[in-house]
Amino acid sequence: MESGLSSLSGKNGLRNPLLIIGFFIAVYCLGMGLLVTFIHTHYLSTHDLAIFEQSFWMTIHQGGFFTNTVDTMYHCSFGAHNSPILLALVPFYLIFQHPLLFYYISTLLLGLAAIPLFYICKSLFDNRLSFLLVLIYLLSPAIHGINLYNFSVVCFVPLLFFSCWYGLISNRWKLYLISGLTLILVREDVALLPGMIGVYGLFFSKNRGGIFKITHLILIIFALLFTILSITVVIPYFASSSSLSSNYIQNFVDNFTPYGKQRVVLFAETFLPLLFIPFAAPEILLVGMFQFLEVFLSPAFSFLDIQYHYPGMFQPVIILATVYGLLKISRFLQVKDREFLFKYIQILLFSSSIISFLIISPFISYSMVVPDYLDQAHKDKYQYLDSIIAHIPGNAAIVTQDNVIPHLAGRIEAFQYGYHPDADYVIIETGTGYAKYFEPDLKKYQGWIPLIKKNEIVVLSNPRKPYLQEYLLGL
Repeated sequence: MESGLSSLSGKNGLRNPLLIIGFFIAVYCLGMGLLVTFIHTHYLSTHDLAIFEQSFWMTIHQGGFFTNTVDTMYHCSFGAHNSPILLALVPFYLIFQHPLLFYYISTLLLGLAAIPLFYICKSLFDNRLSFLLVLIYLLSPAIHGINLYNFSVVCFVPLLFFSCWYGLISNRWKLYLISGLTLILVREDVALLPGMIGVYGLFFSKNRGGIFKITHLILIIFALLFTILSITVVIPYFASSSSLSSNYIQNFVDNFTPYGKQRVVLFAETFLPLLFIPFAAPEILLVGMFQFLEVFLSPAFSFLDIQYHYPGMFQPVIILATVYGLLKISRFLQVKDREFLFKYIQILLFSSSIISFLIISPFISYSMVVPDYLDQAHKDKYQYLDSIIAHIPGNAAIVTQDNVIPHLAGRIEAFQYGYHPDADYVIIETGTGYAKYFEPDLKKYQGWIPLIKKNEIVVLSNPRKPYLQEYLLGL
């Protein structure tokens, strides 16, 4: 399984193929970096980004442990998911305290995952096919969903997963162990992934004995312990309700039929662009079994939408299964037709990946709306909104909507919708659909002082705090 395919390799004279991979990564990071910057500066990022921004800000400036006021259900990030890996980002936030930091970190991590993936592929195939498989990864819509939908620690998964796997197949047990243990710390629903790599190592890998056997067992045991402790101790400690809701089964039953079509769509979006080749390596697919089931059996529509980060949890496993599926197919083909048919399969695979990228990738979806935001009206509105935000005191309590709150989350109190009588300002951008969620509470704010009503922006101030008006005078 883990040996190379020398008959298809053929030397192609590249002394340093990493230069090509570096170019691929640079193009990916540049394209995604420009797009995420556009998304945020044009008020298209939403509350998930605000949750992380405020959680880090509160940790550094107020001593709160990843607490926030944005999330109405979990006022601590560790109440939603146990993600110790977030601690590794605190030093970076100290240097650059801005919501875009999380976008940029996500972009870089997802891009760098191409390096261990390339080494995995290179151990099995020639450089040319390895380049192709890396491109297929970088073109994956599910990976773009991780990158573009605000921020999620799922962005750590591809790099750590591929590094862990490369350590396993290249006899680098320290890389295998360190990457696996770090992957466990991403969050509780990811922790079983390295545990399953350990199971694979015990039963399928050539490295089954000696130090590797001990390492497999360590990953399995630590993965189980981390998952169990997260669900039974850590998450309940930081939140009154766990992410594993008691009515999960009932929600799933209620939503199975209405979301059934979307489950089929996601299945097709996941496997059709890869020509169902991953099913040729079922032992690899089993490694991501728990993440796959979590997404496909979810009662929430967002889990089934490739525009979100959830399908990206198991996408690295799908990519790896494609690699090993190709290896099995190449061995199955008749010798005299092998080279021709295998090249034909590669062409089809790359073509279908390009088509998938063009049709369903979030990168294309966001890119398509860019021209709509380049007119003067939008430019004036967002410059005006930036000016308002710049004049609001840093200690002011804000109530605002989904797409504005990421820009105001670096404070003690930032609320998304609802009636908050002790807040200082209410900011509404009426030109977007997010404003409609204010409607149930607008009557409660009728006595508040309208300071601004211009460029589709409404700002109200608390009548009990008249001094607040002076900060926005002249705007």
